Amino acid sequence: MAKYTFSLDSYEIKDTRSRHEDTNYVSVGLSVNGIQVGEPLTKFMGNQNNGSYEVGLAFENVEVPDGAHVVMIYNILNKGHGDQNKTIQVITDGLFWQR
Repeated sequence: MAKYTFSLDSYEIKDTRSRHEDTNYVSVGLSVNGIQVGEPLTKFMGNQNNGSYEVGLAFENVEVPDGAHVVMIYNILNKGHGDQNKTIQVITDGLFWQR
């Protein structure tokens, strides 16, 4: 069985929703043949203006059988107000295999 690394390296903001900066969170999930791989990975990206930003979230050494169906999904959320822990829970819950 082969092992692979699946990563979200970066993303680009072309136009912020706010006048100057957006407050962003990123969450990434992975499944192999419909089975969730580990826990979703989440990162608070902070306040960001237009530009490219490194994320650096990765699932490393994932065993993938020949012919497997692999799905990687991610959410990027702009939310500058409210409880940070609740925001992280919401973005993680938004991944496809949750609930």
